[in-house]
Amino acid sequence: MLLPEQVHTACRRLLEDLFPVPTVRGLHAASGSLAESLNYADVHVGEVTDAGEFRYPDRNGDSLLTIGRADWPEYWVQSCGDRRPLWYQLHHRLPHDDIPVAGGLWLPFYDSNQIVGAALILGLPHEPSRQELDLMYWLGGVVGSILSGARAWRAELPVASSMALTRDNDTSVADHEERRHQPSSEFHLLRRAADFHAIMDGSETVIYVKSCEGRYEFVNRKFEEIFDLRREDILGRTDEEVFANSPELALRFKENDGMVLRLGRSVQFDEVAPHTDGPHNYVSVKFPLRDEQGEIRGLAGISTDITLRVRAEHTVQMLKDRGTAILNAVADGVVLLDERGCVEYMNPAAKALLQFGGEELDGASFFDFVLPVGRSDDPDESENLLLTRVLRQRGEVLNEEDVFRRQDGSLIPVEYSGAPLQSRDAGSGAVVTFRDITARLERRHASRELRGAQAVQKMLFPQSRPQLSGFDIAGAVFPKQVVCGDYYDFLYRDDDRLVLIVADACGHDLASALLMVNARAHLRSSLKAHAGIDEVLQDVNDCLTRDHQAGKFVTTFLAELDARNCTLTYAGAGQSAVLLPVVGEPIPLKSRSLMLGLQDVLSIAGPVELELNSGDLLLICTDGLREVLSPAGDLLSWPAIYSRAHELRTQSAQEILDGLVALSREHAEGSWPQDDVTVVAAKVL
Repeated sequence: MLLPEQVHTACRRLLEDLFPVPTVRGLHAASGSLAESLNYADVHVGEVTDAGEFRYPDRNGDSLLTIGRADWPEYWVQSCGDRRPLWYQLHHRLPHDDIPVAGGLWLPFYDSNQIVGAALILGLPHEPSRQELDLMYWLGGVVGSILSGARAWRAELPVASSMALTRDNDTSVADHEERRHQPSSEFHLLRRAADFHAIMDGSETVIYVKSCEGRYEFVNRKFEEIFDLRREDILGRTDEEVFANSPELALRFKENDGMVLRLGRSVQFDEVAPHTDGPHNYVSVKFPLRDEQGEIRGLAGISTDITLRVRAEHTVQMLKDRGTAILNAVADGVVLLDERGCVEYMNPAAKALLQFGGEELDGASFFDFVLPVGRSDDPDESENLLLTRVLRQRGEVLNEEDVFRRQDGSLIPVEYSGAPLQSRDAGSGAVVTFRDITARLERRHASRELRGAQAVQKMLFPQSRPQLSGFDIAGAVFPKQVVCGDYYDFLYRDDDRLVLIVADACGHDLASALLMVNARAHLRSSLKAHAGIDEVLQDVNDCLTRDHQAGKFVTTFLAELDARNCTLTYAGAGQSAVLLPVVGEPIPLKSRSLMLGLQDVLSIAGPVELELNSGDLLLICTDGLREVLSPAGDLLSWPAIYSRAHELRTQSAQEILDGLVALSREHAEGSWPQDDVTVVAAKVL
């Protein structure tokens, strides 16, 4: 693990080797210094020119090798664009020297405007940690800012002075060493000090020097800029005096300075400083300054603004936390698989559905632990398995039904979808979402059962219209759901007598349909056994109260038509009808007893007999025809039904029935039926 102390040492030694101008020997020495400080075996430090060339010394430090921008590996270009160190794991080779690269890392030396140099670190089999990359990022910023300032300073020197500084690149090492050890005049030393201050002022990092008492001895231009203070208002003062309006900030600075002086070594801090646009985050490296005897005489600090990076990290973390919260909240199971089909992540819903409580599946094969044995064991052996195709980036799987295996070995029916994932950094994999469809399958099974019951129930309704001399008769039932509790029937007493039956069992479900089937059987049996329809109702009531639980009932209307005498005899148990005579007002045929099945003893007022005339119309309707609401909430009225029947009375019984059903549909405006609907129409010819 790379430590901050190593990076601080590397920074100091790099600046000693490369300042004020990178030479062949200086670059070669910097390569060795960086390798020694960071414990890396193979390091090449070079300069990036304004023309975009990377110039670095050969392995002996005798000459410079140049790689033009067009020949740069892609990860160098990307690293310089991002201003961040970038590791590349694949084997490749560099131009010149044909250097084999395995696990290369490119560390750019940068400031806000340009890349001035870089370090190529070779032979890294594993990617550095995030902390190590952050330390290198800081190192590249500090070294780059100072070298950039030095480059700008050299550009402003007279030609002769510039040549004197850069001649080391073109002369022998011996000449270079001779010039390095020539005594400097006092004027030269003063000029170098002034040049050093100019370079510090050109840096985009914050640089400052303090005495052991905490008084500022030097601050660069960037320090003045960010705190909106003049240098003369800072030098000679302590943090308490400079930041009198921010005592907490001054105290933190003082505590950090004290730690450096106590430890006697460089220390890295995360600090926050106020700016005009709000607080900014800094990575600060503070280190002691020593005199000729090695005694600490003060300290210096270099602070790099990392606000944009911190804000970006906060945004990424916020999005990550939000995504985690969403995954934790959804009811569907979500599983992330790597390219081998092993589990990388399961959300709480997935663990609950599969009954995995802890980390049992982390890193385990999804195919081995979850998918049923014998059907999808191993993705390598199941070429046609849908999820295998997803893992191999061959497309998505949507809404497939299957069964997954729980931890206890039981199976759970699921609907799942899968989509491939492709990431430059993380490689390939897939995301699988699934949900428990037990309830859906139960509903599907129940629906099949209901449709089977519907087919049986349809067979219990009349399959053809009855034929009775002097009458035109039609009937129909319209269930609200798959099966219904409504029922109608026609039963001949003899050739001249026909009984019309309309009944309505409570409810709209399978239970009501079964109740109606039972009532139908009793009605048919009783009509054959009893002459009077009131006796029929009493007998059916006795059977229903005996066979069914309390609260279950059936409304029933029986109408016996006599073709020989042209009469109607009726009896109702909770169900009414209406007779529309050819002349006169409608005649309600009211119920004369309670519904069947409510009481053990049924009180019936007795049947009623009416004479019929040609043109009379008998309508027997369950309440679903009339008790239908319009979008405004209004019920269909009886007068509207009578009016429509009167308009259609010259038509056939079937056409009259169809017209009344159409009226009910029109009133509901599409939301129909709202209840089971049964209509029987009998027209006297």
